[in-house]
Amino acid sequence: MLAASSSCQPRILLLASSNRANLAELRRASARLPLRIITAEESGLELPEVAEDGETFADNAALKALAAAAAAQQAGVDLWALADDSGLEVDALGGAPGVRSARFAGAAGDRERRDRANMELLLERLREVPDEGRTARFVCVLAVADATGVLATVEGTVAGRILRAPRGSGGFGYDPVFLHPPSGITFAQMEPAAKQAVSHRGQALRRLRAALARLTRTAVALSLVLGLAAGGASSLAGDDPDGPVVSDRPSFGDGPGLVPVGRVQVEGGATFSWGGPAESWSLGELLVRTGVSPRTEIQVGLNSYVDPAGAGGSGVQDAALGFKLRLLSGDGERKPDLALLGITSLPTGSDAQGADGLIPEARLAASWALGERLGLGANLNYAYVLDGAERFHRLAGGVSLGASLTPRLSAYGELFSFVPATASDPNDHFVNAGVLLALTDNVQLDLRAGHRLGGDDPDWFAGFGATWRPRR
Repeated sequence: MLAASSSCQPRILLLASSNRANLAELRRASARLPLRIITAEESGLELPEVAEDGETFADNAALKALAAAAAAQQAGVDLWALADDSGLEVDALGGAPGVRSARFAGAAGDRERRDRANMELLLERLREVPDEGRTARFVCVLAVADATGVLATVEGTVAGRILRAPRGSGGFGYDPVFLHPPSGITFAQMEPAAKQAVSHRGQALRRLRAALARLTRTAVALSLVLGLAAGGASSLAGDDPDGPVVSDRPSFGDGPGLVPVGRVQVEGGATFSWGGPAESWSLGELLVRTGVSPRTEIQVGLNSYVDPAGAGGSGVQDAALGFKLRLLSGDGERKPDLALLGITSLPTGSDAQGADGLIPEARLAASWALGERLGLGANLNYAYVLDGAERFHRLAGGVSLGASLTPRLSAYGELFSFVPATASDPNDHFVNAGVLLALTDNVQLDLRAGHRLGGDDPDWFAGFGATWRPRR
């Protein structure tokens, strides 16, 4: 049985649902918040059956959350309870099946049998409706409550169209007949990660994170340490429904995270090097990223200005154009997040800093969660480099360890190597470390410092930068 929460411990959030997928998604959405998320089974509580007789999805979600919170109070446990209600609204049916989506046909049996009966009845009701009139939307409402009442509700919706026959074997419920127009496929044809990125449930979970952040900032104020963390930079602006910004700065390696669909993200900074035969500095380091699909983003690297102080050869580097494609979505345990990047430089720089042709590059970026606060990253890159008039093959790669120090402050350490560094130089190896401070969900600052292991080039470097994602 659970013990009552104290102001010095993470707030307990009870998921009043038997859906394990909901638990995994919720834990990912709230990873940087001072919350401990548990299921009814883990809590040891007996949750009552709730008659879902509300007139709206919000009514039913609130009924279930309140019932779970009341059961916890009777057991002497202070917690928040989370419940959801979701379904399909079809315009040609006046919003039906709506809150009766799960029991639309009134069929008995297991879930697969009930889902099939509901879908068959829906298609029969729409048999005479033309394609242009078969518009519909999925709706998901999440409610958080405690013993005093409902604390927050959030809603996610996704518009689509009902097909005349099922397509795909994934998903559940009405997914095989729900066409998502931007993707051109049904929810049953989508990979789980792609569906989560655009679905009503995914939207609601991302909005829930913002609501939980506000609630935890209030609750955590009772604790000195967590109160200071929550009362600082994170209060400068509202939370973003797409969650906190995920930057590829400031390490050498890339991360597998993507910019949300329809969002634009700008990253940039400056680096100063010293300790070798010549000092140098670079300004710009600009990267513009935009999400074009749940699995893909486009990247544009803009020209940076480099000045090898006292050695001549200053100028702007080549621009670059590329993409990042998600190959695998992690499960928070053994399965990693994995992405493929394809990039080519564009010969737009100055004579001293640019190349005379394209330099194509392929990169793999992976990350693993090591508990709630630690993460491991890895990179493996290949480039066909042009050095003057000579082409050569170069491999690069590295490993990094990241740690979440507070909900807004994190740190990392990295070892990265280039094999070889240039056509005539030996291999290069670098160690560097840095900190990242999220002022808001859309603004992040970073600092880093590092050392080049051997060679005649500058031995030390330090830099700073920022990542900015305009609000919707």
